Amino acid sequence: MFGLLKPYDGRNTKDKLVRCSCGRVLWLTSSSKVIMRHHEGHQFKVLETGTMWEFFKMKTGLIRNRTLSEWLRDLMDRRDS
Repeated sequence: MFGLLKPYDGRNTKDKLVRCSCGRVLWLTSSSKVIMRHHEGHQFKVLETGTMWEFFKMKTGLIRNRTLSEWLRDLMDRRDS
């Protein structure tokens, strides 16, 4: 149980947590192409601090899923074509 509360140490992996210029936190190399398509042209900065909610999403794997706004944008794009 205490392993879940342990802080993330980025030195263990080659993947980095980054914050997009639009505010979204995501994995730099292992995010899906569907998610990265929404952030093309945005600037990324390595995440040094974050909120408790972002920590929870990282530990549970929810960062790898699309956000509601990304999902809705994909839905609207499908409807237009």
